[in-house]
Amino acid sequence: MRVFTCVAAAAAFLVSGAVLASPNFNYVELDYVDLDIDPLSGDGWAIGGSGLVNPNIYLLGRYSDTEADDNIGGIDVELELEQLSLGVGIQSPLQSNDNISLFGQLTYENIEGDFEVSGPGGFIAGDADDSGFAIEGGGRFGVLPQIELSASLRYIDVADFYDGEFGFKVGAEWQAMPWLALSIDYDQTEAEFDDVQQFQAGVRIYWDQLQ
Repeated sequence: MRVFTCVAAAAAFLVSGAVLASPNFNYVELDYVDLDIDPLSGDGWAIGGSGLVNPNIYLLGRYSDTEADDNIGGIDVELELEQLSLGVGIQSPLQSNDNISLFGQLTYENIEGDFEVSGPGGFIAGDADDSGFAIEGGGRFGVLPQIELSASLRYIDVADFYDGEFGFKVGAEWQAMPWLALSIDYDQTEAEFDDVQQFQAGVRIYWDQLQ
């Protein structure tokens, strides 16, 4: 117990004099995406960004292109998903040094899916294209001078893919420079066919910090 108390006190002392990371909503990012839709797995990429239009309101957008495939009992299954998100959000810092920010956002969602199934019995291909909306809310937390953590909950309704389903996202970011950060995220959402799990790793550029 004494050891734990000493470690906690030392950590508090080190952080107390530090300027913690401040969530910044002015960025563009490029991500590698690892996709898992059991039993299919694959990968792809995503590009996105966000920008403040005043201290509390921001616009955001994101486009992702992923593919997943597997051989199931001698049948080859391939799936390609493209998703576009566009929306608006509101954020509110909670502390004077702005190292904690709560946010909520509403986005228009468009998802296109193409699939191919081939095996001894022949070949089948098809596609689906649908639009809907998503509502997401959560927080971004500067826990160390160069480390930020984030967590959020989401509700998404895109009928052919997510018929009013819930999901969550957690992430971490290391700010290598004032304008450059490396990020990782884990995202899971229930879907019509199965849970969609995505692990993302990427680079984020804060364009308002470029000199």
